[in-house]
Amino acid sequence: MSHCFSHNPQGVGRLYRHVSTLSILLATLGITAELHAAGEVRRSLWSLQELGPALLAAEPSALTTVGIWVLLSGPILGLLHLVLRGARSHSMRRVTLSCGVLAMVLVSLPIKACV
Repeated sequence: MSHCFSHNPQGVGRLYRHVSTLSILLATLGITAELHAAGEVRRSLWSLQELGPALLAAEPSALTTVGIWVLLSGPILGLLHLVLRGARSHSMRRVTLSCGVLAMVLVSLPIKACV
């Protein structure tokens, strides 16, 4: 591990643990409620456009979708954590590297959605 990211590496690990726990909790609640209500699990996720109305309508499968979106947000939240931690420690190297990786991840999202 490089010296640049060696200061307090537990912060990102703790963040990922919380994100993973929340994701599993939401997905499990959604699947359990869906099995109880309908006897089966929806085979696809809600689109972002459909997710809000599905949550307002108390669709159990919407919780599963939210759980998966929370899990997918983990790497972005981890990179934001590294950017903020680097800024607090006045480490321009850490901020620059983290922002570069974050920019690549964010740029790839719309590209992946179009493919």
